[in-house]
Amino acid sequence: MARILFFILTICTIQIQAQKTRLVIPQGNASNIDQMTTSADGSLVATAAYKSIVIWDALLEKQLYSLEMKISNRENENISLQFSSDNKNILVGTKNGAFYYNIQTGNLICEVSAYYPVALSSDNQQIATIENNSINIYNALTGKYIRQIAGVGTQIDYGESKIYWNEPGRIVTLNRFNWCIVDTETGKSVQYKKEDNRGASTFYDPASGKVAIAQENKLDLYDALSGNLIKSKAFTTSIQYIVPSGNGIFVFENDYEKHTNVVGLYSLSDLSLIKKTIDPTFYGEASIYWANSATALPSGKLAYNDFKILKVYDPATNSTRTGFTNRIADFNAVYANIVNQHPLPDSVFNIGTEDALSRSFHPETYRPEKIIPVEGVPIYSPDGKRVAGIGKQITVADNTTGKIIKKIPLPPGIESYYYFFFNKSGTKIFIENGMSKYIGVLDIASGAFTKYLNTPDSFVKGKSASSDGKYFACIIPTENGTFRCLYDMDSKKQLVQQAGENGNATVHFLGESHYYLITSVEKNEFRIYSATDLTFERKITTSSMKYLGYNQTRGILAMGREVIYQGATYNISLFDLEGNLIKEITSLNNAYFMGVQFADDGKIMYTPTTQKGVQVWKTDSGELYGTYYFIEKTNEYVFVSPESLFDGSSNGMAELYFVNDNTVITLDRFFERFYTPDLLRRKINGETFFPPKIDEVLKMVNVKILYAEKQRNTNDNAEYSNSTGLAELTVVATAPGDMVDEIRLFHNGKAVNLATRGLFVTHEDGSDSKKYTINLLPGVNTFRAVAINSQRTESRPDEIAITYNSGNQPVPVKPVVPGNAVVDQVDKNATLHLIVVGINQYQNPSMSLNYALADATAFKQELEKDVKSIIANVNTHFVTDGLANKQGIQQAFDEVKKSAEAADVFVFYYAGHGVIGKNKEFYLVPNDVSDLKNVQAELEQKGFSAKLLQQYAVDIQARKQLFILDACQSAGAFETMLSNDGDQQKSIAVVARSTGTHWMAASGAQQYANEFSQLGHGAFTYVLLEALKGSAATDKMITVNGLKSYLQQGVPELMKKYSGTLQYPASYGFGNDFPVEILK
Repeated sequence: MARILFFILTICTIQIQAQKTRLVIPQGNASNIDQMTTSADGSLVATAAYKSIVIWDALLEKQLYSLEMKISNRENENISLQFSSDNKNILVGTKNGAFYYNIQTGNLICEVSAYYPVALSSDNQQIATIENNSINIYNALTGKYIRQIAGVGTQIDYGESKIYWNEPGRIVTLNRFNWCIVDTETGKSVQYKKEDNRGASTFYDPASGKVAIAQENKLDLYDALSGNLIKSKAFTTSIQYIVPSGNGIFVFENDYEKHTNVVGLYSLSDLSLIKKTIDPTFYGEASIYWANSATALPSGKLAYNDFKILKVYDPATNSTRTGFTNRIADFNAVYANIVNQHPLPDSVFNIGTEDALSRSFHPETYRPEKIIPVEGVPIYSPDGKRVAGIGKQITVADNTTGKIIKKIPLPPGIESYYYFFFNKSGTKIFIENGMSKYIGVLDIASGAFTKYLNTPDSFVKGKSASSDGKYFACIIPTENGTFRCLYDMDSKKQLVQQAGENGNATVHFLGESHYYLITSVEKNEFRIYSATDLTFERKITTSSMKYLGYNQTRGILAMGREVIYQGATYNISLFDLEGNLIKEITSLNNAYFMGVQFADDGKIMYTPTTQKGVQVWKTDSGELYGTYYFIEKTNEYVFVSPESLFDGSSNGMAELYFVNDNTVITLDRFFERFYTPDLLRRKINGETFFPPKIDEVLKMVNVKILYAEKQRNTNDNAEYSNSTGLAELTVVATAPGDMVDEIRLFHNGKAVNLATRGLFVTHEDGSDSKKYTINLLPGVNTFRAVAINSQRTESRPDEIAITYNSGNQPVPVKPVVPGNAVVDQVDKNATLHLIVVGINQYQNPSMSLNYALADATAFKQELEKDVKSIIANVNTHFVTDGLANKQGIQQAFDEVKKSAEAADVFVFYYAGHGVIGKNKEFYLVPNDVSDLKNVQAELEQKGFSAKLLQQYAVDIQARKQLFILDACQSAGAFETMLSNDGDQQKSIAVVARSTGTHWMAASGAQQYANEFSQLGHGAFTYVLLEALKGSAATDKMITVNGLKSYLQQGVPELMKKYSGTLQYPASYGFGNDFPVEILK
């Protein structure tokens, strides 16, 4: 039976082996931001929210680190935040104490029992805090109390205070109506009281020596040392927050009459207006969570919060925008207890995210499958065929296609936060109106809303419906007591009305069962009842009182201890229905559990957390396999294990990066070491992985492109002109403390050469170099060089551009843009070089296949027929059965290698066996690989390896290349060495990256099955042929990326339809997209 996850749920930094280098997933803050600050040099920004601090690169607006505060109290409020002057540490003041952290390691340096704002001395050695009328001084390295400066005059009780220790020997304390200048050497202080100015926001600016105090609609500016009023300015709107910036003051205003928020810049000398603009809030409404914290950025810009989102105001353009990369889709705990969590058929999980998407996630393949746009909070029909978005209106859609079925206004008196659930057939939606003492029913077809059944009294908190919509349970308080009520929604009969409940009790139906649970916090117990057996009752005593999930197969109930205001729990307590505790799992790094959904067999748990991830756990042992993250507004995703290995979609993985010493390191530099295809499924199947020693492979490797001996004065990408058509390039690489293992040069995205040690020159100074003579194409030619050291760590790429200008050359055609995607156009006069290999008959009869030759023949015919819409010439090499040995395939490649030119297109298609050898390398299996007792030796001698394919991809001059591998894995033929599909994917991905070419592979394919005989083809090629016939077209154009997308969706659907083995194609592309056909 299927299940659905729905939670509308903060960049998570995963530390690798307690070293300084970390893998970063860009989540941002999980909760509403309450403090932020900028480092003294303007390079770093910190934001604090609940128990987390995020450190950002101020220029790149990328997250560098995330620090999780070890605060045991359920509640927390951050009240001050300050970087050390060397940018190594950060001091945070909270209402649970003050904490001083190293930002790179996350280690706590010291903790101080101070519950008011704190400040760090300019030499980073001491911490000061205000307490009553005194300042207490502590050692910043040990947290030990040093001394007290008494009688400084700042009264904490009169408003939120601030403390500044930016200048040696001077502390300034400030609250909403006074400030105090304190000499730290003598202990003497001078206080300035402004009792008529109880401000909404204040600041002291050490650079100008000024104090600003903002009242509701007035801003006063003072000289801090003399106390003299410099200027006062009246506002017609309410001032929310003020912050200094250079010679200006940023002012945030709420215009409640116009329901708008305003941000403006005023002069710090006379408060005259410089710039001002209306700021549309991120969540579409004015709120106290807009601009209740802000900090100045370099170049005169300003960062401020909008709930948990960071925005940037630029006075130069007088505009605001969402800033500081935060691409992970969020779940919002507010809705966790409102919508019904219906199970769905076919073991499909549906997860609603705040970016208005319903995400389908299949637990058998452990991968997200598709996205359906949903307007509002999604609920699902019992059969999974419909989804309804509950928002400003009710939008009903087909949960398979996403097509809108009906849009219905909310009925009169109904709010979007009421409890909605589908009836059994999915044709109606029940809506509770507990305040008005009834449950209504909405007919989807007609849009009519009527009362369905009345309740004895009003009810608000405790309510739940069974997954099939048949039963509804609720807690109803009346004058005669509080009752547990149960209704049969088919007959409208009240089955139970039992007194003795508490008005704060909650109700939950357990998964897809007809059991329901009642919590009683006052007694630390919950009770389980049955809607079908009214005599059934179980009582379980526990402190874990929040319901998380249920697995019917094993009868496992998941509960937890609730984190106040978070809609989540600290832990997961697993019980059986007799009340026996099976397992206890504790949350990690403040990633609290918002719910639990089990795989059908109960062996795997999926837990969405307050840190934006869906964690995957082994139920019996409590082992964390890893965490899924979804990229907002797309179907892209990543999966990251505790060892910092990762898997995911191509664009999803592109969101990840490493950070070392406050520097962002792109993911591709460690791709070969950390990318692990099919990671989750392999871990579930028992495969173990050893964490890479990231700081050992982080040895520096550098690369530089020299053109025509011209010197480059900067590290920026250089641009040159050329009139000869030939370019001499020298790529120079160094690897201090290591050695250069490989040099790669790419021309317009396609590899020119992969030079390994021995194929380039090593100089006396330790550098290595490789010279190239390149035939340029008309127009702009881009070159990118990468060097790799012995640890397979890549350098940061170096790039140059050379524009070839020649009057005799045709003007290059600009890329076309179908569907808003940039696609390179093919030269109509060029040639398509096509190699097609299909092998049915192997020399070993046990290895023979059914449809490989038919697949190859059909692909050849379809491509030859349609490709002439974009290219005039086709040169085909068709290699089949008896001719398809290694020599026969190589002969075809060698002929293409001799004749292909840069403007040409090359396509290679293979249908036959494919396997991973014992050396972890992928091989195509020609027809004469037959000795199954010595398979590895056979493969090494007769197989067609990925390395050989890689070399041909480099040597063939065609800049546009596509490799299609429909290589099935036959367990019968290779029983002793079943192909590891993950290693196959990684092998192909590495080849694609290293050559700048496109690859598609039938990942996970098995022996072609008899049940597909009516198709006449294997599943992969059948879908590929449909795509080439027009199904993959966008704006009448079929491109390489279009084929990939169509295969990714079409192959799993076809396998599902014919009950075949689950198969998900693998596709990788590191060159430019290009068309293969234009429809008439």
